[in-house]
Amino acid sequence: MKYKVIKADNRYEDIQVEKEILNKIGAALKEYNLYDEDKIIEVAKDVDGIITDLAPMTKKVISNLNNCKVISKVGTGVDNIDVSAATKKRILVCNVPDYCVKEVSDHTLALILSLTRKVIFLNSRVKKGIWSIDEAKPIHSLSDIVLGLVGFGKIARLVYSKARVFGFKVIIYDPFIDSLDGEYEAELIDFNYLIKNSDIISIHCPANPKTHHLFSHNQFKAMKPSSYLVNTSRGTIVDSKALYEALKSNLISGAAVDVYDPEPIEPGDPILELDNFIITPHLGFYSERSIEEVRKISALNIAAVLSDKKPENVINKELLGN
Repeated sequence: MKYKVIKADNRYEDIQVEKEILNKIGAALKEYNLYDEDKIIEVAKDVDGIITDLAPMTKKVISNLNNCKVISKVGTGVDNIDVSAATKKRILVCNVPDYCVKEVSDHTLALILSLTRKVIFLNSRVKKGIWSIDEAKPIHSLSDIVLGLVGFGKIARLVYSKARVFGFKVIIYDPFIDSLDGEYEAELIDFNYLIKNSDIISIHCPANPKTHHLFSHNQFKAMKPSSYLVNTSRGTIVDSKALYEALKSNLISGAAVDVYDPEPIEPGDPILELDNFIITPHLGFYSERSIEEVRKISALNIAAVLSDKKPENVINKELLGN
């Protein structure tokens, strides 16, 4: 084979989808599950390309790559890749930007509806022999609920469209947007206003130093006591200890998350004992179609670079030139 490529970590049953694509350009693909920097360096130092899901592509790892031309993320967020270090080494970093947009927006709505209609809570009460709606009161009409979206990228825009069908009123905070297109019946506001005036806050921003613990004690104190928090973005955006305290003391009414810090959640975490907390195991991305798509495109990114073609999904575009 002309090229050597590794899949540094793999959560799927096989690597057949990726192999079929890379074999066409003469690239041999080997599969690993490595999360230790030194072990990654040992197998990756002379490869031409790396596919990574959660394996850490740190500055240390990247500085020891002798021949690598491309690192391709199996997903959208590249927070496990030191893009700056890769750029300095002239290694292209690629991702799959449209991956699981429909799925995550669907999962977000599922969590929102579970909270507002109190589905999970009532299900548990009925199974305990309590056939009553009294403990679930109040339940409000969806058209009377203000949904605050933190971040307004592709996923949040789909959440907006789906939420509007149910009748939610929507307000939006996104520091990178100056105005909304006419197609959106929503108000673009500042973060503090959103915190204080939303009945539900749904998080859709990336994990970075500025968003780390964006939601902590002060934000929960400022939220309505009747409000809910939904997070299908990244666990580190929410201070987990502060969330537990807010839920336990009824600073807010409830939370539903698909992401948590740390992951997986510790079995003994006291937040799991709370009736007003819903958690799913970071599966918002998942559908059979989305998995096939992300595997295929992450491999196609590698194939394009190694074939001296311009990949469509490049994070450090400055390396492409004109």
